[in-house]
Parts: sequence; C-alpha cells; structure tokens
Amino acid sequence: MGILIPSSAALILNNFVNVAGMPDAILAFIGLLDIEPITVILVVLLIYILLGTIIEGLAMIFLTVPIFVLLVDALGFDLI
Repeated sequence: MGILIPSSAALILNNFVNVAGMPDAILAFIGLLDIEPITVILVVLLIYILLGTIIEGLAMIFLTVPIFVLLVDALGFDLI
C-alpha cells in the first residue's frame, strides 16, 4: 500500500505534464541556453540525486523519465 499511492499520484501527474506540453517547452528552453550536452546530463544526474532524497524511487522514475528521455534523445545521446 505504501508504494501504490505515490506511484498512482506520479502517473496522474505524468499524464498532466504530457498534456500540458512540458517536455516540448523544456526542450525549447534547453535549446536556447546553448550549453554542452554533457552539462545537461550532469544537471539531470544532480536532479536525480536531489529528488532521490525526498521522493520514493518508483514515483521519481514515473515523474522524470518522460521528460528526461526526450531531452537525452534530442541531445543526440543513444538511449540504450
């Protein structure tokens, strides 16, 4: 029961984020910054470390993967 509630809430928020178009807005913002792709990856890692201290792991994955996968793919990194 302890993992069901955060996971369900994360899935609901994930659907809202996708409908609102947040991944596309983040990609456009990162494109405007003109920074190296490895810097973006390091920021993503820092975000995971910070979120890992306050959010349960499965919920964190549900929240961040739809955004970060598109970001990493747009930067030209291999997704495998």
